[in-house]
Amino acid sequence: MILIEPSLASADQLNLQTHIDTLKNAPSLHLDIEDGNFVPNITFGLKTVRAVARYAKQRLDAHLMVSQPENYVLDLLQMGVHSIAIHIEAGQYPAVQLQAIRKGGGRAGLAFNCMAPIEAGLAYREWIDYLLIMTSEPDGMGQRFNEHILQKISRARTLYGPEMEIMADGGIGEEQMAAVAACGANVIVMGRTIWNAPDPQEQYGVLMERLQRYGEQ
Repeated sequence: MILIEPSLASADQLNLQTHIDTLKNAPSLHLDIEDGNFVPNITFGLKTVRAVARYAKQRLDAHLMVSQPENYVLDLLQMGVHSIAIHIEAGQYPAVQLQAIRKGGGRAGLAFNCMAPIEAGLAYREWIDYLLIMTSEPDGMGQRFNEHILQKISRARTLYGPEMEIMADGGIGEEQMAAVAACGANVIVMGRTIWNAPDPQEQYGVLMERLQRYGEQ
């Protein structure tokens, strides 16, 4: 089954509680945590994440786009965040953080920016529960979907096998989601496509139905 994971970073930040309630039928929500250093933007601080974790009934998956993931992992696990993805480019010793996530009871993800070769993660295969592959980057042009990353997703599916969960994140809209799924992604992170719709709950349901019909073909 292919899942869509709504990204709270693209929601109206003044109405997070309302948006969480709106998508109560979504099994999980995505938290892009950006520190203004690893990437130019700043999204959620730990205080905001803690408030979201206390309120939300959905599972929370965190994507750490930060320079020092070790400063976040334990706090996020204590808040009850289910899965945490760290970037392979963010530190010299990814295995340490991947093992810390698992030891704390979370699922450990390894994330790759567009420029990072997917083969580099094979050295950490035994500590990885899922891959997160960025399909856009902070380019100053609205984080546009990069169609060339489809080949990277396909390559990841071949290298890591059918059991590995692959999450795709970045600029994915209605026009791209079928192609992303066809290349082997199990989880598709979507933000603006959901939150900019007149009815985000209805939009989420429509997109999920389309993906499931595609998967049955």
